[in-house]
This record gives sequence, structure tokens and C-alpha cells, in this order.
Amino acid sequence: MNYQKIYRKMRKRYILSALSIFILFTSKQAIIQLQISQMEKMSRAMNVAGSQRMLSQKISKDVLMLYQSDDKKAIESYLTELENSVEKWEMYQNNLLDGEKKRQLIGIHSAKIESMLMESGQFFDKILRASKDILYLFKSGEYDRYQLLEKILIIHNNEGEFLNRMNDIIYQYDEENRIKIKAIQQTEHFLFAIMIILIAFIAVFVFYPAEKTLKRAFMDMNESNENLIRLFRTMHGAIYLVNKETDVIFMSKDAEQFISMDTRDSAVNLKRHIKWLSINLEAVLEQIQKDEKIVEMEVEVQDRYENYSIVLLSVVKGEYRGIQTFLLNMFDITMQKKAEESMKNMAFTDELTGLYNRHFLDMIIHEEIERSERYNIPFSAFIVDLDNFKQINDKWGHPTGDSVLKKVADIISENIRMSDYLIRLGGEEFIVLMPHTNLHGASFAAEKVRNAIEIAEHPLVGTVTASFGAGERKKGETYRLLYDRIDYALYEAKESGRNCVREA
Repeated sequence: MNYQKIYRKMRKRYILSALSIFILFTSKQAIIQLQISQMEKMSRAMNVAGSQRMLSQKISKDVLMLYQSDDKKAIESYLTELENSVEKWEMYQNNLLDGEKKRQLIGIHSAKIESMLMESGQFFDKILRASKDILYLFKSGEYDRYQLLEKILIIHNNEGEFLNRMNDIIYQYDEENRIKIKAIQQTEHFLFAIMIILIAFIAVFVFYPAEKTLKRAFMDMNESNENLIRLFRTMHGAIYLVNKETDVIFMSKDAEQFISMDTRDSAVNLKRHIKWLSINLEAVLEQIQKDEKIVEMEVEVQDRYENYSIVLLSVVKGEYRGIQTFLLNMFDITMQKKAEESMKNMAFTDELTGLYNRHFLDMIIHEEIERSERYNIPFSAFIVDLDNFKQINDKWGHPTGDSVLKKVADIISENIRMSDYLIRLGGEEFIVLMPHTNLHGASFAAEKVRNAIEIAEHPLVGTVTASFGAGERKKGETYRLLYDRIDYALYEAKESGRNCVREA
């Protein structure tokens, strides 16, 4: 038998197998990364839509305060705020429209969202024109209260419709993001299934034929131990040939990294000299003796340098020189596992604060609401929104603003229970979900957090404050309705002078 030819054939199969796994894994990561990137673009658009909603409410409030105020300084202040709000409002609306055009070019365009934006445009235009008219009238000084009232009525008559359209747009973005998350999970499961099938294929058509070829060679010839050892040591991957007592007969060069002893000192036994962290090797070999099947499983081991590794273990039953043997192959998949874990963390973690993000909220909230409804368990939540955060950014710069956000995130984390969920919704807004908690408990926790934020000192900014809206879920209430109630409670806290807790 031509051993050189057999060796080249086996080596080619190993290289092709490793290349196939590498290509599949790389493709899997690229596809999931693309889907996550698309989901992030939609999340940013959803944040802009949320800002539009808040700005429209602020514009409505500012024009009303202008109409009611007689103080010259107060009027000048309200005019400045109104002018800034109108400018941002118009810019964000353009960003939303431009963003939809860009998403259309890369294939993630939503016709439904585009239609909603077009519907909201007519109300947006009316409010915008009326707001700019009010600014012109005040700056020119040529107006009467009837003219102001007429413009204010236009704004108030169209604000409700605009808010409804924005709510629908945010909800649609949320729905489409949820679909994206589900698509990522399905894609991951599908590609993982393909990888398992590929590994099984490799085991059946690469490792098993290799074992059969070796067995046939052993039976046909009085093979040389030296030649066989050389063959094992040139094979890629950690490969062991062991007897029933798991004494190693031969092993490859790569296999030595998992042996916790000097292989030159004495005989090697896999049970004693490999630290198996997640399986009983003897039980696995007993299963092979009964079933005579290839066993493939993920196994946790420690190498001779005490490094933790995850390997894919394949075992084949055979014979060598008339004794029962087992051929074990350990394929290191530690880096793949770390990469998968890293991808999951990127999808569900806020980059700035390290807290959970909206994607995580979308993943768990419906299950929590369903559990609360099914078992009649109280479920509460409160929103935290930093007061005057824009002034911090304007005065100290965005890096300082980011450090304030991280400090506040740490303070909230330290003052809630481990069973609570702390999620950054975006900007300076956070939400705390509190399973098994009624309204009193949520308000108490919110007040505790509020006080902790108020007394904390930032090294540059000094003290900051936050406003809170807290509420308990009612029977049959969805998360969306609960959020709307506590969001309105937050608005009342802001209107009441900030730095307080209001219950929904």
C-alpha cells in the first residue's frame, strides 16, 4: 500500500475541511454583521423620530408661553428657545426624509414608513409655517394678540395629528427592528445548523474514512511504529489513538498542548493527563462501545498551560493490532465561540454606558409582560431623564456629557435590584423595568435613584439632577400603553420644576 499517497489524500481532506469550516464561519459572521448594521441604522432613525415628537411638544408649549407672558425678558428667552426648537425640528424632519432615501438605496427601505412620513408632512408644514410666522411677528414688533392666537391655534390643531403620526412611525420602526432581530436569530440558527451538518459530514467522510484507512493498513501490513508515529505527528489538529484504559498509543504534535505533563517522562493517559472540565471521558467511551457511533460534542478543557479552551470532540471506535482502540480528534473552536459571544454583546449592549439597549428591550419586554399577565404578577417601570442635559453638552462639550451619562448609569445600577433591568433608551433617557414590583415600590426606587443622582458630584460639571416618571402595569395593558403613561408622568415632572418623581 502506498502510504505516501494515502497521507497526501488525508492531508488534502483535512485542509479542505478546515477551509470549508473557515469559509462558513466567516460568511456567518459577515451576514449577521450586515443585519446588525441595518438594524442600527433603523434604530438611529427611530431616535430621530422620537426627538421630533418631543420637539413638537416643546414648540407648542413655547408659543403658548409667549402668548401668555407679559415680561420682556421672559419673552426674549421663550423666543430664543422657540427659534432653536424650530430649527432643530426642521433639520430632524429633513434627516428623516433623507434617511429613508438612503435606506432605499441599500435595500432596507420601508414603503410603509415613507408613506407615514409623507402623511405627517402636511401637519409638519402647517406647524412649521405658523411657528416661523410667530417668530417673524415678534421680531418685527408689528402684531396683535389676535394674530398670535390665530397662529397658536394652527399649531395646536395640528400638533395632535403630528404626534399621532410620529407615534405610529416610532412603533413601525420598533416593529421592523423586532423583525430584524428575529431574522438575525433565524439566520444564526440556520447557519449554525449548516455548520453542524458540515462538521458531521467531515466526521463521516474525513475522520471516519481516515480511521478505516488506518485500520486496513494495520491489518494488511506489519506497520512500523516509527512510521505510524511520524504519520500522527504530521497530521493537523489534536488527534489521539487510545486503548480502553485511555492510555495513549499515538498522538499528533498538536495534541501535546492539552497534556498536563511532560510527554517524554512516562506513558500518557487521557483521563489523568487532560483536564476535562465538562464531560466524563470514561462515560463517553462506554457510549461508543454500546452504540458504535461517532460522537461529536462541544467540550471544555484546560491545556498544559492552564488556558481554557472549547473543542469539538469526535470519537471513532476501531482496532489496532487486535486490541480495541478509540481515535479522538479535538478541534479548537474557542475563537469562534468568543466571536459569537462578542457579536451578541454588540447587538444588545449600549456602546457608551455598557447598559442594555433598545434591541435587548425589544427581545425581553413581551415575555415579561406576558408573564405578568398570565400569573397576575405586578410589573412596574420608571423613566429617568437628565435635566438640562443639553446645557451640559453646550457648556462642557460632548465628551464631558458622555462622562456624565456614564456616571449616572453607574449610580442607577448601584441603586436598583439585581433582578431589575436598566436600559438606555437613547440620549439622556433611561428606563428601569421592575418585575414583581407595584407602583409604591417603583416610586420608592425612583426616589432613591433621584436622591443618589442629586447628591453625587461630577468632577467637572458638579451636581446634576433628573426627572422621573413611574408607573405600574394595569391588567391587560401592553408595554406601549405603559410606556406612554410613564412618559407623560415624566413630562409632568419636567413641568413641575424638574428633579422630582411623578406617578402615572
